[in-house]
Amino acid sequence: MAKVLVVEDNILHAENIEMHLENLEYEIQAICENAEDALLCLSTGLPDIILLDIHLDGITDGIELAEKINRVHQIPIIFTTSMFDDGTVDRASKTNPEAYLLKPINELSLKISLQLALKKRGDLSKQVFDLSPLKNETSTNSSIESVFVKVGRLLKRINLAEVDVIISAEDKYCDLVDINDQVYSVRTSLQQI
Repeated sequence: MAKVLVVEDNILHAENIEMHLENLEYEIQAICENAEDALLCLSTGLPDIILLDIHLDGITDGIELAEKINRVHQIPIIFTTSMFDDGTVDRASKTNPEAYLLKPINELSLKISLQLALKKRGDLSKQVFDLSPLKNETSTNSSIESVFVKVGRLLKRINLAEVDVIISAEDKYCDLVDINDQVYSVRTSLQQI
């Protein structure tokens, strides 16, 4: 199951979330109480998804932490908060979270939010396809030599000869991993590749 980083400074809410994640059979990478601890945790290993409280003890709040994480990593974030005023929701929405859950968190809402976020990112039920046999063939059945992927606001050309593996191919989408271990989602079926 997916690995979850929890960033929550209230021990009761943290224990509630921990209990729900265990019931849902998710692996908990860590429970961090503040932004600094979360960033330190991220430097030791990346989770599949982050549950992030908005109001955190310390100088950096959850929204600022999400902005910092988004600059460096492409990790889905679900905000968990008791704050629902327009200003907070507007600030939070600018970080493009996968969901915004109000406390106290209920297990069903958490389950659905996690499933949708992970499915959207292709981290649920990963299938890995090794492309090395295709690279060794002299002729190819592929009609596509490269694909364009959106990276921020820019389009980047990915040469399929530089793709090591395809993780999760679903309907018209594939997640490609290049020789630098960078993951890209493309709107191309596995048959076309």
